[in-house]
Amino acid sequence: ILDSICQGDSILLGGSWQTTAGTYNDTITNGSANSCDSIIITTLTVMLVTDASILSVNIFCENDPSIDLQAVTGGGIWIGTGIVDSAIGSFDPGIATAGNHQIIYTIAGSCGAADTVQITVNPAPVASATATETQINLGESTLLSGSGGTSYQWTPADGLGCATCLSTAANPQETTTYLLTVTD
Repeated sequence: ILDSICQGDSILLGGSWQTTAGTYNDTITNGSANSCDSIIITTLTVMLVTDASILSVNIFCENDPSIDLQAVTGGGIWIGTGIVDSAIGSFDPGIATAGNHQIIYTIAGSCGAADTVQITVNPAPVASATATETQINLGESTLLSGSGGTSYQWTPADGLGCATCLSTAANPQETTTYLLTVTD
């Protein structure tokens, strides 16, 4: 007889609980001295248990690029909102949209395993920039104001009083278009 167990399991063979691979004999007796006995030979295989533990996952913004999720043991299938390739675990925050998403990783087989993780996707910040005056003469200044996040970066920094402030005075020496990058 061929039998198998997963690593860490046990099976009753040869009158004892067995946890290691090998060949085990069980004798079944009829109970009388002149009777026929039966011997059952079992070859036991111990299979490795897979580890489906999902490695750490960060919090995402909706506008972040796709990322390939990782697990301790590869070869499983990924499912959940935002999974765009179930074989490699490619997660796209833009497809998932803002919110909390349950992602499940499953390794099939008799010693397979599964793990679940919650991924948080935050809404992308919506940057807004205004100027008190959009056209000024050389030597004049205008006030640039931003909103929509917690961190601001004005570029180019030339002619600005503060390139990382929510609001700043702009006194460019030539025609300049300022870009505001907002993070949250």
